[in-house]
This record gives sequence, structure tokens and C-alpha cells, in this order.
Amino acid sequence: MTVFGWDASDYDWDRGSMDYAAAKRDGIVFATHKATEGTSVQHEHFGDAMRRAKAAGIPVLGAYHVVRTGNIPAQVSYYLARLDAVVPWWRSFPYWIHQVDVEIWPYDRVSAATGKAFAVELRSRGVPGWIVIYASQGQYGDQLKTAGFPLWNANYGDNPAEHYTAAYPGDKSSRWSAGYTLLQYGSKTKIGTQPTCDADAYRGTLGQLKALIGGDDMLTDLNVTHLEGVASRLDAIGHLKTQSTMAGKVLDADLPLVDAVVEIRDTVKALATAVADIKADMAALKAQPQPQLSGDITVPVSGSVTAHIG
Repeated sequence: MTVFGWDASDYDWDRGSMDYAAAKRDGIVFATHKATEGTSVQHEHFGDAMRRAKAAGIPVLGAYHVVRTGNIPAQVSYYLARLDAVVPWWRSFPYWIHQVDVEIWPYDRVSAATGKAFAVELRSRGVPGWIVIYASQGQYGDQLKTAGFPLWNANYGDNPAEHYTAAYPGDKSSRWSAGYTLLQYGSKTKIGTQPTCDADAYRGTLGQLKALIGGDDMLTDLNVTHLEGVASRLDAIGHLKTQSTMAGKVLDADLPLVDAVVEIRDTVKALATAVADIKADMAALKAQPQPQLSGDITVPVSGSVTAHIG
């Protein structure tokens, strides 16, 4: 299964209504928008885009920063400050993407090392969210494949102006190349009611994408009822061991295979129980009230030593 996304910028806002609800109805499950560039450029519509996408129920959201040659810590601070000022809820949003945009411009030949340095600096800040480097293989070749971050390739092919699903080149397209996690495959597609969109794809389920970002939906595809059903069917196969042995119809050479089936059955049963327990624990944790601190607080540290907060 493949899921699809839309990455936009202020340039998109003159082309249509930027209806994220229509995009959601059209099948879009992740959306990013340009927030900043360097240390002096902010895209005006970033906040509005994220609020619309969130209200539409698009489950995976994010922002991108266009990296420029120069002071990397200052660029990371500029980017994070913009997010905190415009969409402060991003830090608690469960599935957030930081799209590190690395491109070679006529006026700034940004190096692969510079793009990696931005991603490393962002990671060092310990911020929530999934950090991915967006860079065209046509510009950078394999320079970023050892960067230690997932990669987002940009390759439009013949860039047809049609619905994003029709423009998608397929899961086996050479445009994916080895090692790329996401693919921007067109810049003229139609998404929902919006023309001339950048369309993106992830080869996997929404649950798998969420798992990459780090949310608890890594269990989405582990359906307890399904696992229990598998265990039940394996249990029936396991009974054949006893029945066949009693009837003298199973040769000794066949017994290891049947034993293996029984072992798999027991493992699946245990997995179903474990998944159910983990989901229950997660639900209980989410239901717990979060502590709120206010006023002056004195906290014991060690022995007679205390720390004063207030």
C-alpha cells in the first residue's frame, strides 16, 4: 500500500483556495508547508496552512526549512522560533515532520554537508518530530545516503498536469532509487480542488508512516482479533499432531515440522496477548492527568541538599 502527501508554500496560495479539507477527502494523509529559509525569510501562510490541515483531520503534518549556506545553529533557532510563534501546538502534535530542504540554487550552491549539519543540529536540540532530509538525487547523487537521516527524493519525470494518483509513477519506479523513504514525484498535480501541487508518496501504510515518526501507532497494523484468529487456526493444525500420531499416520520425519507449527501457534498467541496489554497500558497512561506545577516548590536532591523552583 502507498499513501500520499502534499507539500506547499506561499507560492501555492495564488493558484487556488488551498482547501485542505478537500485534500483530506481526496486521500491525502500527510501535509507540510514551508515555514522559513535561512535566517531572514518566513512564509506568511504557513500558520494558516497548518491550522487548516489540522482542522481537516490530516493525521501527519509538518514544516520545512530551506537551508542556506551560513550559520546553521542560527537557522535552526530561526526555524523553531517561527514554529513556536505561529503554531505552538506543534510540539504536542503526535505526528510531526521536520522537512529539511536542501537544494542547489543559482545564487547559493548549498552543500550536502550543510544540509546534514542542519538536521544534526535540529536533532541535538531534542525537539519532537521526525527529521527527514529533502534533496533531489539529480542534484546531490548519493552524497546524503550516509547522512544518518531518512531521505525524501525529488524527481518529477515528465511532470504531467493531472490528478496526483494518475501522476504517481508506481512503487517500482526507478525514481524511488535505493534508500529513499519519501518521493516528491510531481509539481503540477491536482490535489482535491487545488491545481499545480507538489505531490509526494510513501510506500507503506499510514500506520507504518506514523511508526517512523515515533508515535504509538506502530501497533496499528497488529490487530489483536486477527492475531487471535491466526492462533486459533494454528491451534487446529496443532491438534493434527496428536490425532495423526495416535492413528500412526505421521512418519517420524514429519514430526519436527508439526512441532514447528505448534511453536508458531504459541508465539502468535503470546504476541496477541502482549499487543492487547500494551494497548491497554497506553490507553491508561493517556487517561492519567498530567501534573501541573505552580508557585514555589522545594525539591530534595540529595541528603540535606534541596533545589528551589519558583
